[in-house]
Amino acid sequence: MLVTSTVTLMVTTARAQAVGVAEPVVSLQGAVATAQLTATRRTPFGSDVTIDDSGRLVLKAPPAGKRLDLAPNGAFVGNLFKGSDVARVYVSGKPETTTPGVWLLPVRLAGVGHPGDYKGTLSPSRSGDLKQATRIELKVTDWWIWPLLAVLLGAAISALPQIYIRRWRIEGKLHDRHRAFEPAYEKAERSFRQHFAHWEQIKRPSREDVERYAGVVDDAIRSYAKSTWYFDTTSSGYMKILTSIEIVERDAGCLGAADGLGKSLDDLVTARARLADFIGEDFPVDRPPAIALAASAFLRRGRLAVGEATTRAATAKDYVDLIKRWREMARAVRRYEVWCSVFESVGVPTKKNLSPEEWAQLREANGLVQQAKNELLDAGDAHALDRLGTEAHLEGTYSRLGSLGGQHRVWVVPGSGDDAEGGAHLETWIDGEQVPLPETARESLKVLAEVAPEYTTGTTAWTENAAPLEVSPATAVELGQTKRFVGDAMVVILAAADLRHVGRLRDGDLCGNGWPGFPQAGHGCPHPIPRLRSACGDLRPDAGDDDGGCPRLATPPRAAIGAAAARPPRRSAPRPRPQAAPGSARRR
Repeated sequence: MLVTSTVTLMVTTARAQAVGVAEPVVSLQGAVATAQLTATRRTPFGSDVTIDDSGRLVLKAPPAGKRLDLAPNGAFVGNLFKGSDVARVYVSGKPETTTPGVWLLPVRLAGVGHPGDYKGTLSPSRSGDLKQATRIELKVTDWWIWPLLAVLLGAAISALPQIYIRRWRIEGKLHDRHRAFEPAYEKAERSFRQHFAHWEQIKRPSREDVERYAGVVDDAIRSYAKSTWYFDTTSSGYMKILTSIEIVERDAGCLGAADGLGKSLDDLVTARARLADFIGEDFPVDRPPAIALAASAFLRRGRLAVGEATTRAATAKDYVDLIKRWREMARAVRRYEVWCSVFESVGVPTKKNLSPEEWAQLREANGLVQQAKNELLDAGDAHALDRLGTEAHLEGTYSRLGSLGGQHRVWVVPGSGDDAEGGAHLETWIDGEQVPLPETARESLKVLAEVAPEYTTGTTAWTENAAPLEVSPATAVELGQTKRFVGDAMVVILAAADLRHVGRLRDGDLCGNGWPGFPQAGHGCPHPIPRLRSACGDLRPDAGDDDGGCPRLATPPRAAIGAAAARPPRRSAPRPRPQAAPGSARRR
């Protein structure tokens, strides 16, 4: 750091003045004269010192008729001392005699290495007689610009590493990640072809769509960078940018993974085929289930949109689970239909006839089971199934049939030959004995199966009749600009260096005790670590010390770009992390 110093010269005359030798101006009444001079050190680490104002020693003119015998130009006239520091004084020109009553002797200083107060005796006479000497007090200070530059340089020393760690490195990582979108999709498509060659008609997002999305992310990063000094990894804007990047990274990873999109589609194809077999063999219906058509829509082939691979894979998994749940409820519907048919069959050898109240209870059960069956056919997703209350209706059916079955000892239960992946074989028990399924019940199921249209059971028909799939691609965040960087810059400057130190530096020594926060290092400059530690501590008072260096910087998670940066000082409570809407797919 460069700092300037200012020097002050004071001159005191001896009481005994030799005749013919100029003496200093005495401004005090009868007191010993003390001439004070000031000087400024122009360079922070050298001895380039100039006396302020005229740079001349003011002496009384000799009496009339007396000869003035002053030292010639360049002559050494004495030393001034400050501890072990010595300032040499030389005559720098001829005296000026134009001012009445005084002579002005130009002098210069040499060897002034440090600011401070110097004292000594000068002998301006040619003879150098000490009886003709003049006492001098010199005050040397640094030029005001150097303390200011020293403070700013200290701020820069502490701020630049922080700026790199908490701004430039983070910003560079974000840009690297959005530039990797296109290569990531290219790699993902090659992996997808390798693992799932039978889905060759499904293609990665187009280059134009990917570059358009990456361009929006790039603009958001630049807008955020213009709005802040440090990248705050807990801020809302940063989290939105991060979410936009992670959407594409997860999407490309899902497309290329062996357990990603391709596997989810294969699982959905298998679940749909089992659903078709179940309906064709054990659960005849007169119209195609909405769930089958909805699931078939997500098996469409073609080019994906940005973010669609992740969304479609998740939706396919949801439909696999929903189809399994649907089949379980359909088995319950079939069982309750048969149970109602057994009670209604003619000649059932029950020990008691059904009372009118029990017949009403049986009709309620039959109505609930038919309502549940229609709801199964109408529901295209889990939300619709829950909204219709199908499970509640099935529970109501069982409560009625179970009550009747307990009183009349008539039960229809899943048989021991039940196949979890196929239909459930039913057994009928009356009065504790297993009996064949009543003919009327078999005939009713047979008739229903015969009248069922073909398109209700075939996966090909489901695909052909599925509604077109409307895809909404992922949308990247768009950020505006704020003036937050102004406040951040002030925090850095004020925290890194207290401007009150400028005055102390000006009167002290840049490389000595005058520098705040530095140890004395003799005539050399101190090591910058103490000041750097102090500045970093001001910037990050909540961080731990790192063995003599800057405080440790908190590292954000991998989602915050791997080797993430320290959290900057927060001026407000952290806001909740926003959720950017990923690409979604829905039926029209």
